[in-house]
Amino acid sequence: MERATARTRKGWVGIYRLAVLAAICGALFYASQGKESAPWEPSRVLLETQVVVPEATALGEAKEGLVEILGEGEVVLGWVTMTSPASDGMVGYSGATNLLVVFDTVGAIQGMRVLDSADTKSHLTRIEREADFWKQWRGRRASESPREPVVVSGATLTSEAIAKAMRARFLGESDAGFYDQEPSLSLIQESNDEVERLRFVPERRGSYELLDGAGQRVGYLLRSGNRAGQARGFNATQDVWVLLDARGERVEDVRLQRTRDNEPYILDVQEELKWTEAYRGKAVSELASDPRGGDLIFPVSGATVTAGSIAETVRGLLREWQREPTKTSWWQGRDWSVVAWMALALGLGWSRWKGRKWVRWVTEAAAIAVGGLWLGVMIGMGSLVGWSRGGLPWESFPGLVLVAAVAVTTGRNVYCARLCAHGAAQGILFRLTKWRWVPGARTHRGLKSLRWLLLTAVVLLAAMGLRRDFSAGEPFDVWSVGFYALIPSVIWVLGLVLSLFVPKAYCKYGCPTGFLLEHLTASRGRFQPRDGWAGLLALVAWLGIWVAGRMA
Repeated sequence: MERATARTRKGWVGIYRLAVLAAICGALFYASQGKESAPWEPSRVLLETQVVVPEATALGEAKEGLVEILGEGEVVLGWVTMTSPASDGMVGYSGATNLLVVFDTVGAIQGMRVLDSADTKSHLTRIEREADFWKQWRGRRASESPREPVVVSGATLTSEAIAKAMRARFLGESDAGFYDQEPSLSLIQESNDEVERLRFVPERRGSYELLDGAGQRVGYLLRSGNRAGQARGFNATQDVWVLLDARGERVEDVRLQRTRDNEPYILDVQEELKWTEAYRGKAVSELASDPRGGDLIFPVSGATVTAGSIAETVRGLLREWQREPTKTSWWQGRDWSVVAWMALALGLGWSRWKGRKWVRWVTEAAAIAVGGLWLGVMIGMGSLVGWSRGGLPWESFPGLVLVAAVAVTTGRNVYCARLCAHGAAQGILFRLTKWRWVPGARTHRGLKSLRWLLLTAVVLLAAMGLRRDFSAGEPFDVWSVGFYALIPSVIWVLGLVLSLFVPKAYCKYGCPTGFLLEHLTASRGRFQPRDGWAGLLALVAWLGIWVAGRMA
């Protein structure tokens, strides 16, 4: 009976602690929603644009989400835009990145700049110094973003998120609200009267299978409306439909369905599309590889720009149609590597050999090699705050999410004991020396309180909406990106040097993340005074948000 009561009490303590953690994360999320993550600041945008286009003197009018870049005499030198808000959901290691993208006068990308980022500063610094990473977009049209972009070693999640941000902004649904209606069946039947219903093709964006009454495929519909990277007409983008035969090899019809371009040009082009032989019956491969400019493929007197843009859009649709659809696995090789590493570390740690010296050496070496140097699987205040604000990296790195879940839900502090590369390195260094320093009782208590004070400061500052990179106060990024930032590098070196004399000095006296994980798992058989302090911290965070809202 007493054992059952103890288990029940332990369970309630665990639930309370996780609930407090959830309340704190909820406060950080709510606080971040009240802030505009990526405001358009004309003066800042102009300064960043001038890095790419030195001749720029001012910004002009905004059209279709693009702002004119003006030079002397108000000559248009190109256009500039940013990836937010389309990219706000593309979380890297700890947050999303907003890019400034500069186009030249023919619509090719001239350069890119980081405007704002919630990701870790050291990862961004490493990426910004990698010229080859940015070159893969330069000279391309927005609709031609690399399908398998080159990523930066040591900053894989952040560089992948930047690539996804580009695709979200320029290949996503940026025209939602105007071109977001489902294709009309009656309009499709004007070109193919066999069609009774249509079915979306998930692996091919903007594509539909056209089916007859028996469910047999009788064609395909390719649609451009929700593609921000399509060619522009005289004054706007358009929703172009391309209908293919049942095998997807020949074009049966091309329609200008909807547009925001000028009315006279629309009518001329729509009329010409009814009679032109530029497309009907021609092979997809022939049209996709046509090297001519759009105005020569589909010339319409008096509406050259609009007609040429439609030809460019059709060619882009057909080129994308020819490519094999990419089926990316949600669970990738690095995630399986994380699972294998965790199985080794936790399996040995909970086995009958757990007290053996070789087990400790193997798990520490694996933590350093796999978790630190290879995959960079490190959990810190920067990632916890970033995930609270922008969401967990479910899609980009589910293995990292699994590590975090194991760290907070298993009832044991397995992350610090078995998985943290920095803790493992400190453990090895301590065993290599015989010199020891033992602080006095008062000094020990004072140093131990530092972790709680750091954790409290991070939570309150984040709840106030301070958009800082909190990983800059921890050493963990050094393992994956190297010595790219001063403060993390100093903490990394200092912590390892001190660990020669004090067992896991940084873990014991300076790590707020370790304190949080230790609190979640320590003495779960009864409530402790710091449980009350943790609840009070959550309450203060929410109270601060409420007061800020009342004062706004």
